[in-house]
Amino acid sequence: MVRTFPNSSRLKYQLGRGYWKSNNFGEAIIWFRQAAEYHYAPAEALLGYMFQFGQGVPQNYREAFSWYSQAANQGFAPAQKNLGLFYEMGLGLTKDILQASEWYRKAAEQGNIDAQNHLKRLSALIIKENAEEHATTETVRRETEGSAVAEGL
Repeated sequence: MVRTFPNSSRLKYQLGRGYWKSNNFGEAIIWFRQAAEYHYAPAEALLGYMFQFGQGVPQNYREAFSWYSQAANQGFAPAQKNLGLFYEMGLGLTKDILQASEWYRKAAEQGNIDAQNHLKRLSALIIKENAEEHATTETVRRETEGSAVAEGL
């Protein structure tokens, strides 16, 4: 098959996936890289996964992020969701909840259920943090006003 379709990124990806599923990560990465040369997003995302979890390669969050980014920028929802996780958890980069939300939103809009759930959870967390921040600010204001009155200011 590969001789018949030597430039088929999908075929190379499927071969890599077969090796990956049988835990032959060394062979899988060869085929995924070949598919990724043609900017095949599923292969790029699986390369990201392999670097994220150290499958056949040393674990490397920056390399994983790079592969996920390539796939995500092509609109591949699973990679977009994974970028959301990287930003939310601060894996190899500074935590950024707003960036996490943005990537989750992009994946969620394509029907990615995991991203939808992460987005709902993050939204609730942001609302809660904003409410707590407002409550703290209000408490400080009242205490400041109270002490100012007591001190005759």
